[in-house]
Amino acid sequence: MPVARPPDRPVTSVPPAAVAPTPRGPSLDATPPEMIAADARDDGGVPVESVSVTVSSVPAHMRTVAMPVTFTEPRPVRPIFVVYPEAARRHGQQGTVELEVAVEKTGEVSSARIVTSSGVPALDEAARLALSLSRFEPARRNNTPVAHTFRQSVRFVLTSSP
Repeated sequence: MPVARPPDRPVTSVPPAAVAPTPRGPSLDATPPEMIAADARDDGGVPVESVSVTVSSVPAHMRTVAMPVTFTEPRPVRPIFVVYPEAARRHGQQGTVELEVAVEKTGEVSSARIVTSSGVPALDEAARLALSLSRFEPARRNNTPVAHTFRQSVRFVLTSSP
């Protein structure tokens, strides 16, 4: 961005108090010259001119309007069913697996990685397989599909039969 240099003639500035709001909206005033920090002055210590800009004088393509960002997490298209491995069931093995799941903006799972193991490889793999084969509604930022990575825990608990 080019640095503003003072013209060869003396700079005259309008004190901010003399600038009145326009009918289209309030004006945005630059800092008065006496309050400009030394690094904002040119080499001779002369302040760069004070400028008053009204919102209506800024071209529409240069205006920025702060909009709230909305975000929704990915959601499974159907319920995710994790198959309890038969060998783990027979041996009474239980545990919780934490996975990191990456969902593309198309809703496909691009990776499912084990972050925290249950301590039972068969349970870990069953959870990873179930999540990696799932289909999701993609995450959305301002209603636009985006890729998103999240963590998901899967608990394997045996219940006694009555």
